[in-house]
Amino acid sequence: MSNIQVFNEEQEFKDILAVNFPVQIAEQILEHMEKLFGAEFHAMHQHMGNQELLNLTCAVLSGLKTQDLRRGIDRLNTEKRCPKLSEFRSWCGSEWFGANEAWAMALTFTNDRKAQITCAAKQALDQVQHIIQTEGLKSAGFAFREIYARTVSDLKELGAVQEFWENKALDKSKNLLSCTSPENRNRAIEGLSDHQKRVVSRQSELMSQGLSAKEARSQAQKELGLKTIPVNKLHNNTVHKPNHKPVTEFQTLVARGVSVQDAFKQVKNGVKA
Repeated sequence: MSNIQVFNEEQEFKDILAVNFPVQIAEQILEHMEKLFGAEFHAMHQHMGNQELLNLTCAVLSGLKTQDLRRGIDRLNTEKRCPKLSEFRSWCGSEWFGANEAWAMALTFTNDRKAQITCAAKQALDQVQHIIQTEGLKSAGFAFREIYARTVSDLKELGAVQEFWENKALDKSKNLLSCTSPENRNRAIEGLSDHQKRVVSRQSELMSQGLSAKEARSQAQKELGLKTIPVNKLHNNTVHKPNHKPVTEFQTLVARGVSVQDAFKQVKNGVKA
C-alpha cells in the first residue's frame, strides 16, 4: 500500500470521527437532562469526568440539526427515565428504530394511545390491525416487522428522517356520519334519535382522545347502549292486545292474552276461542 493510499484512508477515518456539534448546545442538553432526572442522571455518568462526558455528548450528537434536536427534546420531556446518550440520539430521528424496537413501541401504543410511536411504526401497525384481530399478536408481529422494514427502506431512499407520529386532536364535528358539508351533517344529525345523538357526541369525544372512528363508535355504543328486548319470540311472553277487532280464532286468543305459542297450539288442535 502506497503512502498516498495510507494518507487517504487515515484522512477518511478522521472525517468519520470528526465532531461538529456545538459545545454550548451539548452543555445545555446535559444540564436539561440533569434537571429532569437528577440522581438517575448522576448515577448513569458518575464514572466519567465532566469534560469527558461533554466530549462524548458532542461526539454522539454530531451531525444533528436543530429540528432533530427538537424531536429529541420533546421526547425527553415526556420520559420517566433517563436515557443513554445513544438512545437520546435515536429519539432525535436521525437513526431509525429496528423492527423489534418498533414492534415493542407499537404494542405499547396499542395499550396506551398517549405513548409515543414513530410514523413508520404507526403506518405498519395500521396495516396489521386485521391480523391482530383474526390471528393474534404472534402472526401480526411477523407481518409488522416485514412491513416496517420495507417502509423504513423506502423512506431512507427518499432521504427522509425518522419522525414521531403526532396524535392531533380531531375536530369534534368529525364523527361517524359521512357528510360532505356542515348543512348535510346537521340535517343527518337532526334525523337521529336522542340516544343516537348521544352516541355520536360521545364518539366525537373519544376520537379527540386518539381512538379511531370504528373504535370510538364501538366504545360509545357500549357506554351508552340500550338493552334490546326480544320481539315476537315464540315463548310465554304476553303480547299487547291489538287495537283492531279480532277476526280469526288465533287473533281472538291472542287478544284475550293467550301467548302466541299457546294460541298457535290451540288453533292447531281445533280449540275454539
